[in-house]
Amino acid sequence: MICPICKYQNAKITDNTNGADRSVILCQNCGKFEISGSALATLSNRDKDFELSYSIRRRYLRNERVYLNTTNRGEIMGGIEIPKRIKDIAESILKDVYTHDDMLSHGLSITNDNIASYAIEDTNRLQPILQYLEDIGWFKLMRFGGGGALLTITGTGIEYAESIVNPNFKSKQVFVAMSFNHELDVIYHEAITKAVEQCGLTPIRIDLVDFNDEIISNVLSRISQSRFLIADYTDNRPGVYFETGYAIGKGLPVIYCCRESDKGHIHFDVNHYKFIHWIEVGDFKTELVKRITNTGLNS
Repeated sequence: MICPICKYQNAKITDNTNGADRSVILCQNCGKFEISGSALATLSNRDKDFELSYSIRRRYLRNERVYLNTTNRGEIMGGIEIPKRIKDIAESILKDVYTHDDMLSHGLSITNDNIASYAIEDTNRLQPILQYLEDIGWFKLMRFGGGGALLTITGTGIEYAESIVNPNFKSKQVFVAMSFNHELDVIYHEAITKAVEQCGLTPIRIDLVDFNDEIISNVLSRISQSRFLIADYTDNRPGVYFETGYAIGKGLPVIYCCRESDKGHIHFDVNHYKFIHWIEVGDFKTELVKRITNTGLNS
C-alpha cells in the first residue's frame, strides 16, 4: 500500500486485532504507527506531509507508541524540532549516521523514496543538501542514477559529530543532583525515578549508591558515565551547582528543575535556563517525561 503520510509506495498495513477502528502502518520512512480509519481515508487523499512523517519517525525511534487521528497532528509534532535550513538538515543526517553503528560502518543511502525520513521536503531539495554534505567534507558520496547517493562518513564528519553529539548517548544511566532532604524522597522515588524509568533509563542518586572511597571522586565518576543530569535546585544546595557545572564541562545535557516555591532562591548564573517548576508529584513526573522525550534524551 501507499503510506498515507509520506506516500512511500511499499508500506505495509495490518488491521488491529482487537477490532478497534484503527490500523497499524509499517513504513520505511515513518516507522511504525497506528492510524484511525477516518485519518487513513482523509490523509490518503492528501499530499505528502514530510513534517508529520519526520515527527512520527522521531517518536518511533524513541520507542514511543504513535496513534494518529484526524485531530492530533499538532500533538504528535509537539516538541519535535524539525530542521529547516540546509545546515540543520545536514547536521541531523550526520547525527543519525554517527549514532547508529550500522550506518557508521556501512554508510547511509538517501534516495527519492526515503527523503522524508530526514525532513527533506522534495527531490529538488535533495541535491543541494547532498552537495553541501560533500562540499563541507562530512561525507564521501557515491551518487546513484536516480538522484540519491550512498553517504560514507569521513574523519572530518566524525570530528564534527563528536563536537555536537552527547558523548554518552549510549549510556542508560541518568545522574540526579538534588537535596538529600528526606522530605524530598517522594519527589525522587515517585516523580524522578518513575519518569526516568518510563523513558527506558536508570536513575542514580549518589547517597543511594554503595562505595568505599571518598564521595567526590564517585560523584564525578558517576556523572562522567551518565547520559544526562537531572538537577533539582529545591533547597538551593551548593552541591547541585557543582555537579551541574561538572556535567556541562563534560558536554552532557542537563534538565533543570525546582519546586515552584523555591524558584526565587536560584542563583542568577543558572536561573535563565528553562526550568521545570513543580508543585505536585504527578505533574512533575509528567513534565519530566515530556522533557526527556521531546528533547530526544531517551533516543
